[in-house]
Amino acid sequence: DGQGALLSLHPQGMLVSTPGLHGGGPGRQAAISLETPTGTRRNLELHGMAELLSPLDVCTIEMPGGSGFGPAHQRDAASLQRDLDEGFITSEGAERYRDQR
Repeated sequence: DGQGALLSLHPQGMLVSTPGLHGGGPGRQAAISLETPTGTRRNLELHGMAELLSPLDVCTIEMPGGSGFGPAHQRDAASLQRDLDEGFITSEGAERYRDQR
């Protein structure tokens, strides 16, 4: 209908992340952002409220991610490549793992 909308957003995991096990890294915290048609993007942090003024405004909620199991730098190259191929990690993340070896 072209009308604006007011969203009340309170996802769990904004303040804490799940710790890893046996030397694994912590999981990612939740995040909320709002992007306007002009490309302006702002993180909403803990404000909890988002006002969508245009049907083209986009509110993104990123849920918290899982934590690691064991030190990432000790993983073998084949496992690291499989995670990259399956989209579990980014190429930037894979490079960080490789640099730690």
